[in-house]
Amino acid sequence: MRKRIWENFQKLPMAKQMLALFLLISIGPILCILLINYQLSARVMRDQTGELIQANLEQNAVNLQNFCRDYEKIVQGIYTDEFYTEQLKPINRWDHRERYEAEYAIEERLEDLCYNNSGILGIAIIGEHYDACFYDTVTQSGQSSFCFDFDQIRRKGLMTQVKKNKGMIYTPSVKIYQEEYGSCNAMYLVHQLTDFSEYQKGPVGCIILCFDEAEMKEIYSPGDIGSNLTLVADREGNLISFPQEGWTPEKLEISSGEEDPDQQQINDAALNYAKNSGLLEGGTLEVRSTSILDGQFYVINIQDFDYAIQDFTYITSIILLVGLLTAVLCVICALNGAERIDRSLKPILTTMDRANAGDHEARIEEQQIQGYEFVRISRHFNEMIRSIWESRRLEREALIREKNAEIKALEAQINPHFLYNTLDAINWLAVDREEYTISKMLTSLAALLRYSIHKSNEIVPLESELVYLRQYVHLQQQRMNYSFVCSIRAEESLNSMKIHKMLIQPLLENTLVHGFPGKSGIDEIQIVICRAEPDRIQIVVEDNGVGMPPETVEMFNHYDYARD
Repeated sequence: MRKRIWENFQKLPMAKQMLALFLLISIGPILCILLINYQLSARVMRDQTGELIQANLEQNAVNLQNFCRDYEKIVQGIYTDEFYTEQLKPINRWDHRERYEAEYAIEERLEDLCYNNSGILGIAIIGEHYDACFYDTVTQSGQSSFCFDFDQIRRKGLMTQVKKNKGMIYTPSVKIYQEEYGSCNAMYLVHQLTDFSEYQKGPVGCIILCFDEAEMKEIYSPGDIGSNLTLVADREGNLISFPQEGWTPEKLEISSGEEDPDQQQINDAALNYAKNSGLLEGGTLEVRSTSILDGQFYVINIQDFDYAIQDFTYITSIILLVGLLTAVLCVICALNGAERIDRSLKPILTTMDRANAGDHEARIEEQQIQGYEFVRISRHFNEMIRSIWESRRLEREALIREKNAEIKALEAQINPHFLYNTLDAINWLAVDREEYTISKMLTSLAALLRYSIHKSNEIVPLESELVYLRQYVHLQQQRMNYSFVCSIRAEESLNSMKIHKMLIQPLLENTLVHGFPGKSGIDEIQIVICRAEPDRIQIVVEDNGVGMPPETVEMFNHYDYARD
């Protein structure tokens, strides 16, 4: 049964075969692809979105860490500067004579730091007895402070904490409010201040740098809170930075109640906080986080994946509908195309059968053909038939020319050999009769003929060309009874230079034919060959002959004359 169906299919015209194959391999797979696409697209979208969020999270973490490191460098510059420890000594001693000068000097230095580094709310230097020198950029003074509550610093025993911790200490975000200056969420960076010349005595004070949490918020760019939320928490679960405007710093609710929660517990607490805040409207929420500053902070991202694919079903329905409509249109177009292909193929096949039967005058009428490709096939077929007859005619002519060329080649081989042999016979006849001058001239003439006939288009060394040229000069001198003198000078370094054979001889012959006899009575020719450039040579043929008038030279050098 299958074999019979296949045989019947093979007997169909190509256009109908193409239509059947189109229906079989297009509409069916389209439906399958749409069904599979619905299942895979959501998964792929989820994976790609997750990869994008992870990459964005890691980049935000790097940006935040660099942001914090910049402030740490400012603090590091302070505690490594001996100026501050020296100025703090009279303050710690309560030396009233030098105390005010020291406080003023520190305040001026801190003011410069604040103005050179944007984002700093204030910097304070605290002595071991909680005496403070500061500069506040909000109040723009070192007398009243917006960002520092020194009474609270004293109550919390900050110096005791600083003595226990030699590293950078980040405090949780704190909401600060004053009616005159408004409110903001501030963070504090604390580090002990030690006199390195007396480091065994311990810290002599501490440094407190205050910066606005809003500066940190701009770094990690939270983006669309509707489906994607980024926040920062410390390792104790304190919320450090949050994208919502007007939020109040607080501690995340750790379900286990532990004082030192791990990263997963902080992630769960951040997820609950985001749900309770109402910023994310439920759905499939996924949490990702990464740590910065050696685990002091966690950058946490919460993504609502249902939000990203909520319109996917609607889009899939539209794609399915468009696919079905497209399939119907394709079937209609395929039927029309199959009919056109069938009408165009029939005259082509008929004409090819005629040509195959021996009718070399068969031609396809291009007016009956539709479709650019079939018109090209018809045109090339007609051209091929014409080319076959033309090639047969050219082949016959080529055979005739080949035979004539072979005959001429044989004649060309016979004539030079006959000439060489004849000259050789005359030479020996002259030797027998002791005509040595004639013998020498015949020998030179034979050498000149061999040199000029053998591979006349060859490129030879300059040395070989000069040997030929001297033989030619000697022969002409004997012919003209030594009526002229010729000198040839060439640099020895040019002997290996390549030159076209018989390039100089026409210039010398032109001098002998048109230049002599001259007016001086002694005809002279000088040939000088020298190097003009590293890869060029200069050939000068000079004589003392009759010359030519300037107007004749101009006529010969004129472009139109040379072209004619």
